[in-house]
Amino acid sequence: MSKWKWNFSVKNEPDYKLVDSFSDSKFNINCVASFTREIIQNSLDAKNKEINAPVEVKFEIKKINSSKIPGVADLLFVLEKSLLNLTHPETINKFKRAIENLKKDEIEVLKISDYNTLGMTLKSWEALLFKEGVSDKQNDSSAGRHGVGKKASFLMSLCNTVYYATKSTNNEMFFSGKSVLVDWKKNNNDNEWYSRTGWFGEKTDNSIRFLKNEEVNDIDNFFIRKDSFGSDVMVLSPRVIDEEYDLERLIINSVLENFYVGLCENKLIVKVNKIEINSKNVNKVLENYYIDKFTRQGIIGSNITYGLLKDFKNAYIENYKNPVVIDIPKLNSRLDLYITLNTEKAKKYYSFYRDHGMKIKDERFSDADKTFAAIVVARGDGINEFLLNLENAAHDDFIVDENLDKDKKKEYNDMLSYIKDMIGYNIKKITKLDLSDEIELNELNDIIDNPGEISRKVSKKTTAKKNIKPESKIVIQTKSNKKVEEEWKERIKPLDPIPATPIKPIEPDTPPRPLPYSKELEEENKEEKKLLKEVAFDKMLVTLHDCYYMQFSCSYNLKRVSIQVTAKNVDDAENDVGYMLSEIQWNNKIYPNKGNNYIELGDLAAYEDMKLFIKLKESSRYKLFARIVGKTYD
Repeated sequence: MSKWKWNFSVKNEPDYKLVDSFSDSKFNINCVASFTREIIQNSLDAKNKEINAPVEVKFEIKKINSSKIPGVADLLFVLEKSLLNLTHPETINKFKRAIENLKKDEIEVLKISDYNTLGMTLKSWEALLFKEGVSDKQNDSSAGRHGVGKKASFLMSLCNTVYYATKSTNNEMFFSGKSVLVDWKKNNNDNEWYSRTGWFGEKTDNSIRFLKNEEVNDIDNFFIRKDSFGSDVMVLSPRVIDEEYDLERLIINSVLENFYVGLCENKLIVKVNKIEINSKNVNKVLENYYIDKFTRQGIIGSNITYGLLKDFKNAYIENYKNPVVIDIPKLNSRLDLYITLNTEKAKKYYSFYRDHGMKIKDERFSDADKTFAAIVVARGDGINEFLLNLENAAHDDFIVDENLDKDKKKEYNDMLSYIKDMIGYNIKKITKLDLSDEIELNELNDIIDNPGEISRKVSKKTTAKKNIKPESKIVIQTKSNKKVEEEWKERIKPLDPIPATPIKPIEPDTPPRPLPYSKELEEENKEEKKLLKEVAFDKMLVTLHDCYYMQFSCSYNLKRVSIQVTAKNVDDAENDVGYMLSEIQWNNKIYPNKGNNYIELGDLAAYEDMKLFIKLKESSRYKLFARIVGKTYD
């Protein structure tokens, strides 16, 4: 009889709360997506930096003779005993299907193997097997530091059972398995309970000893790692996740969705059965296998949205050689922005990646004037280390730890806000309505609304009075990406490496000189003051999607023009809306609000046709007036 068995420890009493170990896990929403993200992330974290080659991850779904599966008879016995103490219908059904599968002559196993990686040290191996919420990854830039991603593998298994094998760069080999079920007892009349968690190995006085080095030869070759450095994860009896799509298709979909940039930039190669995905064919695989109607969330929450990748792809392939570069000098790093106005589903969304090539989150940016899709990639050790410290356990958001001291928390929040603001600023620059755009206002839905009245449209008669043509509309011209995409498909080489020197970023607009009021003006030039007089006139604003619009000109030159924005209520009383002002766009420049209800602009030439776009920080409709104030010569 073999000394290698499944071992479950004795306990005094059961924990009745643990009906299904992961029933409330954050990874239980679309476990394929969670599992694929976690597995590949772990492999990227374990990259062998001495090898100048991408990490390779191989997914293999294979039926194995039950006699070759380590300890399958022991595991079947525990599952049958566990079933006797279950009351939860869903868990009962799951365990029955698991038992049925394990009684078959051939049992399906999902095996994941990585290459060009380091394998696991003894310390990281023990953290994987025996510790919860603990990570011991070898690379400082590792994406997973929370140590909870390992749970995703168990969710993939009908019997919550996973085998592990590794060969490290110091030539150590390990093998074991872990099963997380429910508390159970051998006989109904017995008071002796056994723990829900079991390990495959040899039971000693104080612990479970796993297989080391030559001992791994006691296991079938399918389950051990001997020939190359790296690690294997083997999921016993993988679940049927979706009735419409097989497991192979779902894994491919998740690989594309979560690692598109890593694949394009030749940081990662993934093989799912016989289908290989690499930098040369990633877009061809996307066209053939991507499930663009697959809109369920990959991980808890709404931070990763499925079904939008084709639009994000357009953004990347149109700009992959020349992204907009946003410098983050405090972190000695940058952000690369790949953006397109050619979108179908991803209306005003950008997808955020760290430099290792895995998507962290999808973010909607509704403040853009035009619809867009974009990919943002953090480049540089400084920003990636900073963001890594903020990643939540599911790796789909950035959250500042509330337990940090006050100064550190403020520092992190300020930097995170700065990064987000810089992304938003550049998107707004690219998507803003230019003065050269043909502005017409009839063909758009809800473009011209009577200010303050959300539902009531401006009549043709009223519109005519305001010199706005009723047949007007906004026409936005976008370049076709057909040619660019065809060129992409013909590429046979991996992407060019990221340039060593950053491309010159878009610099923020230099704010205009503040309007000198009477006292300052007196000090600057008393003689000029004698010649100047203040001029002011009011214009009502009309709504234009999520902003307000106005067009005006003057019959004389105006110096040092400022604009004051007010709202009127039903009693025609004026209200200060300075706190709601987001920005004013005038003369192809964006002027952010500094907390007042006025914004300083510049000089205005006589008869110069001016168009203003005014944005608020909220979407409600108001009856807005703009007061233009300037100075002119007598």
